[in-house]
Amino acid sequence: MVMTGLYLWKWLFAFSLAKAEASHQVHGCCIGLGGSAMLRMALEALPYSQPAAVTLLAVGAFCARPRTVAHEF
Repeated sequence: MVMTGLYLWKWLFAFSLAKAEASHQVHGCCIGLGGSAMLRMALEALPYSQPAAVTLLAVGAFCARPRTVAHEF
């Protein structure tokens, strides 16, 4: 959760750096790991709180959706 908060802070307050990272060929791949991690957290939260797990699942599914990025090599 701390890493998610810090990454959100980066997108809110350092948008140009976050956008540069997203468009980078290697560093841009790391963004998809956030959604996968949230899906994993949803599975772990399910026995304790179903509403929290559903929220994490929804956010994680949104973040993990496929993106179409055209890179010129």
